[in-house]
Amino acid sequence: MADARSEKRKILESCIDKLLKDYADAINQSINELGKPSQNQLERQAEDIWERIVVLQNEISQLDLAPPKNFADASKPDVARVQTQIEFMLSGIDFYIIEKTIKRILDNHGTKGCATLMLFQESDERAGEWCAHRIQKVLENGIENTGLFQRIPIEFHPRERLDERAFLNRLQSYLKEPERCEDPKYSSIEDIKHQVLDKLCGSLRNGSIVMIECRKMDSFLKRSEMIDWVLEEFWASFIQKLQQVFGRFYAIRVVMLFFVDATLPKPCLRVDRRCTAKSFSQDKWLEMRLERRWSQETIKLWMSSCPGLSWPVEDIDNVTDTIYHLSEGVPWRVIKNLRNACFAEIGKLIEEN
Repeated sequence: MADARSEKRKILESCIDKLLKDYADAINQSINELGKPSQNQLERQAEDIWERIVVLQNEISQLDLAPPKNFADASKPDVARVQTQIEFMLSGIDFYIIEKTIKRILDNHGTKGCATLMLFQESDERAGEWCAHRIQKVLENGIENTGLFQRIPIEFHPRERLDERAFLNRLQSYLKEPERCEDPKYSSIEDIKHQVLDKLCGSLRNGSIVMIECRKMDSFLKRSEMIDWVLEEFWASFIQKLQQVFGRFYAIRVVMLFFVDATLPKPCLRVDRRCTAKSFSQDKWLEMRLERRWSQETIKLWMSSCPGLSWPVEDIDNVTDTIYHLSEGVPWRVIKNLRNACFAEIGKLIEEN
């Protein structure tokens, strides 16, 4: 089995090596074509290549879930592993306060069950996707492949009908339940809600950790009746059922994350429906604020600790200055420019070896 896994890894890494070369070429060409019509086409080409790289890396991660620890001692750089570690490290660039808050909430509950409903606004611009990656790493920490961690991603599309049925239908699909929400003859939304929650609660055991990640939720939550439904109907029922499960099993953690790319209208989220980290309440929204800007020092700190890439101090200073001025500290732009800089360096490693 180990030999087969090793052989498959070699094949995947070989494919990634080739794609990384193509990606580096596309990035370099787009830089040379700044301001020209061909720049956008080259950037789209690079994005397509990147998406293919991600797919292959996901396959590799299934072969070896443990994140690589050190690449600096390798006599020949393992490009695919360096790339995987870079992606892993990007999720830790500047989410320390959020990570600390989540750890404190979980630690305060000890072996008791814990559930939290979190809201993140302006997610797209403030790198909410990477924050979600970091939260996942926090939750996975210490589980060591016991199979107790479960991530349930829910994401709406612009043309999709956004209401209670659509939400429950999406959740059902990840629980491998029959998709009956669209069948008016089946049952009411209330019945479907209980079916979904019973299925989810029935899968929990000692130490179970569930992360429900809901992204692109603007159209759903910007209506006050929908955000009220999530808290008063869906989440309240979930908490009620979880209390029974908490009485049977130890150390269960349920974290539900809602990401919106814009800012919700103020009437949507009333003060009495929110809590803070200091006055945490499981039956209220906990709004987590993503940083609007990342500092130059934050970018430099990340680059200086990035494994597998041998940047001298002078290069780190120069690249940091360039990235900061190109991105103006806006998180998603910082991520994009850091990726470009790292991949360009990886391209050099490939050429040298």
